[in-house]
Amino acid sequence: MLLAIEHPAVREALHALLDGEPGVQVVREAVTLRETVVLTRGCTPDVLIVGANLADGSALQGVIQLKYASPRTRIIVVTMQTSPDFAARALEMGAHRVIPLDRAHDQLVPAILSTAYA
Repeated sequence: MLLAIEHPAVREALHALLDGEPGVQVVREAVTLRETVVLTRGCTPDVLIVGANLADGSALQGVIQLKYASPRTRIIVVTMQTSPDFAARALEMGAHRVIPLDRAHDQLVPAILSTAYA
């Protein structure tokens, strides 16, 4: 799995949440959209966890690029956005799930497992 989150504290917290979970392994991390696209192309992760905002672009802009870079990679967007419109747009652009950041502690691992094996 690739973890692409701009903010270091959030990235570290999500990595800590995922560490040790059976069937879940973070193999790479990224902080920019450009880096995420390059890494996704290079390591073709089963699942990509991407923050709604990266240093050089938004997940909404990036989902299409990321799907093109690795069509089989499942994309889960983690966001502080509460707007249903944001989630709908992310899903329309090719994200597989949208998880509110404040629900990551109980929704992210089940979302990863169900998305990876869907």
